[in-house]
This record gives sequence, structure tokens and C-alpha cells, in this order.
Amino acid sequence: MRIYVKFYAKIRDEIGIDHMFLDMGNNPSRLIEVIREIDRRMNKKIIEEYYVRRRLLISINDTLIDIDDDILLRDGDKIDIMPLPSGG
Repeated sequence: MRIYVKFYAKIRDEIGIDHMFLDMGNNPSRLIEVIREIDRRMNKKIIEEYYVRRRLLISINDTLIDIDDDILLRDGDKIDIMPLPSGG
């Protein structure tokens, strides 16, 4: 199962890349598994920290999702990961 992940704004800057492809094996994966795999590959816990603090906006296939939902991802899904907007 292959998933495309695109990073935006501060998260992109902290990770140092703007996108990646993840091969997650043959079975559908849960969103939290994908987040942990991103951090494992980057050797950082950036995305999971944003996730735990509820400081993320995530869209799957161009539809915003509630990060508290138990989302099951499938082959070919596109995930956009953005920090919450801030500023004044």
C-alpha cells in the first residue's frame, strides 16, 4: 500500500521536506500508524507531537478530517498535513 504525504508551513520547515511516499505493506493502515511511520523515517517525533497536542489539520484525498476519527487509509490515498493557523 502506497500513500502520498504532503507537508505544509512550519511542519514542512521542521521536517525539511515537502512530501514523501510511504509504502505501508499490503494491509490498509490507520492514520496514527502512518503518523508514527513518518516520524520513524524522519528519526524525529515532530508529527506525533503535533497530533497528540491536537495542533494539526489533516486532509485525506482533499477532504478535511477530524483527527480523533479512526481513519483507515488505503492504497493511493493522499494525505495533507498542516499545522493549525496562528498569528494575528
